[in-house]
Amino acid sequence: MLPLNKGDFVEDCVNSILAQTYQNWELLFVADSSNDDTISKILNLRDDDERIQVFCTILVNGLAMHMSVVFRQTLDKSIRI
Repeated sequence: MLPLNKGDFVEDCVNSILAQTYQNWELLFVADSSNDDTISKILNLRDDDERIQVFCTILVNGLAMHMSVVFRQTLDKSIRI
């Protein structure tokens, strides 16, 4: 998930995932340069569930770079590049 400046929505989004009956998932955030409380909210959510991982970057790198980070970090070897 790439939540740039989405602090108003990120908790609802994650809570909708947590409410699902399927439990074998991981949620990877690539957070960068948000000007709101997005990153602090994500870190709090991560502290409550080990399936949530956060990768922070300093610069806004764009979708392609962020997807590359996600694919390299996922635990699911079937989608790992």
